[in-house]
Amino acid sequence: MVAKVGSSRADRRERIRGRRGRLAALALAFALAVAAATSAPAPAQEPPEEDPVTAAGCDRLATFDPDHFGPVSHRVNNRFLPLAPGTQRVFEGRSNATGQVLEHRVTFTVTGLIKVVDGVKAAVVWDVDQSAGEVTEAELAFFAQDRSGTVWNVGEYPEEYPQGLFIGAPSTWITGVGDAEPGIHMPARPEVGQPEYLQGSVPDIEFLDCATIFETGASLCSPIGCFDDILVTHERSPLDGTNGIQVKSHAPGVGIVEISAINDPEAETLELVAFNRLTAGELREANHQARILDQRGIQCDEIYGETAPMIGPDDGDFGPYACGAPPPEQDPEVIVDSAPAFTPSPPAGGVAGTSAGSAATPPAPAFRAGVDHPVLPLGRLRRSVLAGHVRGAAVRVVRAVRAGTVRLAGVDAVAVDVRRTRAGRLVERSTEYYGQRADGAVLLLGRRVSAIRRGRRSTGPDGR
Repeated sequence: MVAKVGSSRADRRERIRGRRGRLAALALAFALAVAAATSAPAPAQEPPEEDPVTAAGCDRLATFDPDHFGPVSHRVNNRFLPLAPGTQRVFEGRSNATGQVLEHRVTFTVTGLIKVVDGVKAAVVWDVDQSAGEVTEAELAFFAQDRSGTVWNVGEYPEEYPQGLFIGAPSTWITGVGDAEPGIHMPARPEVGQPEYLQGSVPDIEFLDCATIFETGASLCSPIGCFDDILVTHERSPLDGTNGIQVKSHAPGVGIVEISAINDPEAETLELVAFNRLTAGELREANHQARILDQRGIQCDEIYGETAPMIGPDDGDFGPYACGAPPPEQDPEVIVDSAPAFTPSPPAGGVAGTSAGSAATPPAPAFRAGVDHPVLPLGRLRRSVLAGHVRGAAVRVVRAVRAGTVRLAGVDAVAVDVRRTRAGRLVERSTEYYGQRADGAVLLLGRRVSAIRRGRRSTGPDGR
């Protein structure tokens, strides 16, 4: 929900990279041993893997079942975690060691949009994390309330911006995709003494969070006022290898008002400093920014690309997008963007956000308007058809140049729509964006790809 205190996605990403490296070494060892293994006796059957949730001591208070959610499951009105559209909570950091305010700000905005996750309608939260005025993470988080009143966290798409540059969203998880298991973010009737409950488990990204109802009926004063009947939860991440605990204080009718930590050397507290109700214009801008993340995630992220676009107001196509650079351990043979990496802008005005629909202006040399190269005369060649055979199947590629130009990363680019058929069936649709520098060189600035599987669009990680 709000950024974890004492738990870093960057640390998790390093663990994932280390694990992938180990898997690569194991794969190589396996390949070298295949010949010898054919003459060896069959190995004994390995015991089934232990459930990481029960191994961590967490309990599944309830079973996630889409049938347990009604048609308005996106309307989250749990007393201790209300998520009314158009509400915004702003948190600022304070060091427990010195008491001084830190340059850490988290803006948690409930949009007016809906994301259908594994058949369940979920509320869409746009969560922006800033340090020293720079956006370090912009996240879409999805929450749904079942018929009993329990609030579930059913997915997260957290874009990361180290040094202010977009690198992707390696910690993305979505219920129903891969090995992701949703968890409870707030029980319908929280009571002290309930078992520690699962908040989410995704073994593939080494994510596992558990929570305990620690206290009820507490009192607390924050910068926006004093509250009674506070509910206090203790959350932990067993896979982090630490004993750190995140303490969250929930006020009835408001939600989280303070986040602190136990056994955390940095000992940071996030305090609720503003509880805003957005104007119609501010909510429209929040919806716009959330749709930008949603569209880029569908285009650029392999996991998030399995989801359908969000539904609700303020729709539109806000692309094209430049995807983040692949991590060092990935094969870099995929299409490489000549467009500069996306750099988010810090929040401004009443709505915290990023200027995600635009990228920085490319450096010199300057670009021309349009493309007119002797070998690639896109200003004059409007349509081309390539036909042939691949492995005995007829393949046809039709390229159509759009009229006019598209503004992309500060360049007046030319868009080319491409349709690829195989054996008479459409298998891929894409749009390529080209720009021509002043010296005449033509660059591929980006490519948006929609693979067609069994007649259905499935936009995936090929979008660049």
